Amino acid sequence: MKAAVALLAVLAVPAAAVADTITMTSGSVETELGLGLARVVFEGAGFSLQGGVEGFHAPIVGVCSACESGTTVDLGGMFSSTRAAGSGVVDGVTYPEINFDGFTGTFSSPAFTLNGMHSLLVTQPFSFEALVSGYLVPPFVRPTDPVFTKTLKGSGVATAQLAFIQDVGFIVNDLRYDFGPAAATPEPATLTLLGSGVGALLAARWRRRRSAAPVAT
Repeated sequence: MKAAVALLAVLAVPAAAVADTITMTSGSVETELGLGLARVVFEGAGFSLQGGVEGFHAPIVGVCSACESGTTVDLGGMFSSTRAAGSGVVDGVTYPEINFDGFTGTFSSPAFTLNGMHSLLVTQPFSFEALVSGYLVPPFVRPTDPVFTKTLKGSGVATAQLAFIQDVGFIVNDLRYDFGPAAATPEPATLTLLGSGVGALLAARWRRRRSAAPVAT
């Protein structure tokens, strides 16, 4: 009798609760570090999803709000989303509008050490794993079952710009992830000097942000 009840419980689980695994073959994640936002494009076999996501966090932002040469960092990051929405095609169904609130995922990337006293463009390989569920109505508006749940996996190249400011150190400005085949990832990190004009532009942007910050009284 107990076995029969257990079997019925398994059969009663909605199909959307089964998190099929989708391997990302292309797409990207563009981050707005200061606001904790990201624009995502995920593409795999029979799967596409694009939209805006809140709740992106990269540890390098906290470390390199101003960090010294010799600091060890990585280009990892994570989603812990309260709000996410966009459009997509999943299992042959087109969703002109789809909500994926509660989106979670992690970018893992090897550590490296910043050296020198120049602005840098840094590229590093990354791996990615996430869980995403799609809702026709935002869950915070009306609790409802998801129309799909998928596990996303992928890898590719992460790129970050770090400006070096004399007497301040390195500050991270931009961070982007591009999905692609494993063969496209660099070995193991590439640090190149940014043009002096770009470095000066990033430094000016940082100074404007600092001057615009409220002064504690």
